[in-house]
Amino acid sequence: MDATKSRALGVAAIATALATLLVLSILCFQDWTRYANAYLKIRGARRILALNETLLDRVRDAETGQRGFLLTGRLAYLEPYQSGVSRVPAEMSELATLLQREPEQSKRFEQLQPLIAEK
Repeated sequence: MDATKSRALGVAAIATALATLLVLSILCFQDWTRYANAYLKIRGARRILALNETLLDRVRDAETGQRGFLLTGRLAYLEPYQSGVSRVPAEMSELATLLQREPEQSKRFEQLQPLIAEK
């Protein structure tokens, strides 16, 4: 094998290795981008679930405190009610903000808002 053939073979091997490295880099970047997007969606979904749980607990606590006050007449039972009523609007606005990207969930939330306000 003469020097020109071996040099051409070396250049071809280096070019192939660089092309392979470039393709692998592009694929890794795409995977990383997909992972980052999925992580953000999961994080948002977990926050939505946590807010739903918190809202449900606050409404339940407020209702229990209100019933306790109505049954006993003791003002101490109104603390959970007042605490829940004061915190619910801020949490509902945060939930509405998070649900803006989800049109179907946003419609369901709009249906729940009057029910929560009534409670």
